[in-house]
Amino acid sequence: MGSAKQKTDIRKEIMLYRIQFIFISFVLIFFCSNELFATISGFICKDWHEIDVDQKQEIESTSNSMLEMLLSNEGNKLWNLTHPATQKAITKPAYITSVENVHNRLSGINNAKLADGRLISVVGHKSSPGQVICGSVDQNSPEHLRIVTFPSMKKIVATITEIPSQPIGRVVSLMMAEHNSRLKLVHFMITSRSYHGKLAEYYEKIANNWISKGEIISGYLAYAMDYRLNYLGPNIQTGKFINARERLTNLLKDKELKNSLKSWTLPDGKYQIFGIDLIETLNDISPRVRYLSMKKLGADTTPIEATALMTYFKEKCPELGKEFDAVLFEAYSEIPSDPNKNYQTYRVPLSFN
Repeated sequence: MGSAKQKTDIRKEIMLYRIQFIFISFVLIFFCSNELFATISGFICKDWHEIDVDQKQEIESTSNSMLEMLLSNEGNKLWNLTHPATQKAITKPAYITSVENVHNRLSGINNAKLADGRLISVVGHKSSPGQVICGSVDQNSPEHLRIVTFPSMKKIVATITEIPSQPIGRVVSLMMAEHNSRLKLVHFMITSRSYHGKLAEYYEKIANNWISKGEIISGYLAYAMDYRLNYLGPNIQTGKFINARERLTNLLKDKELKNSLKSWTLPDGKYQIFGIDLIETLNDISPRVRYLSMKKLGADTTPIEATALMTYFKEKCPELGKEFDAVLFEAYSEIPSDPNKNYQTYRVPLSFN
């Protein structure tokens, strides 16, 4: 059964995910996904090495200043430096909460490294959002980058800053646009870049290996890590991320995986599975199994179910314990069919070892 510390981490995790959901909801409602937008014409995108020295200094100085504010949890200051379009799209309290979420995930920025920066100039009037493709048009190129542009924003800057840390390495992506001759913050996002020093390419490799051996659930979760560690948010997408998304999407069409994500048959009965995914705490990334309990939820019953499910999970995924420390089993008392309803759940974190 999970330790008291694990249960405390899970409580923090649920709280943080609720906080993050507020900001992600704002991102998706206002900015949406760049998959929805056609590539626009009439723009100039400069890669980092093409930007002149003075502009580079301005971009780096502004980016570093905003990172410092995120680290220091200075939401009010950042709000005053935020683009009016963003201020119209989100309430200030929700914005402050999203800043706090990033602050909670940043332990420091002393070793921060600007990994990429792009400067986009949009020509003409655009009445709706669109996307530009910077660098190479070949999405297999490391220079390929897709960035969403928005109406009235003529000069747009995107920066990607890597922040090494253990066990989860972070990356902060910022999007800024010129307003009244100053760069204003449009969007920020903190995501995962590495786990125990392992990058997305590592998880892609082991996913291919596991799938070739018939370990379909393990392969799916490794592809999910590949996707997660390439993700920069909905407004900035690299070629690596697009390829990772395509791999995961294609695997989800596999009949065996579909069946594995629907139900598990154990000696005590058939469990309905709602989903298998990854959940991230401040210091850990773990698989999560969401299922319909066959008994009343509680400390006397649910841990027993979770332990039986864990035994099955380890049999299906014999090598997964080398990559993850624990699995979170999330039991439901009824099928969560209504997205607007809060359902009763009971969570049991169990160690692989």
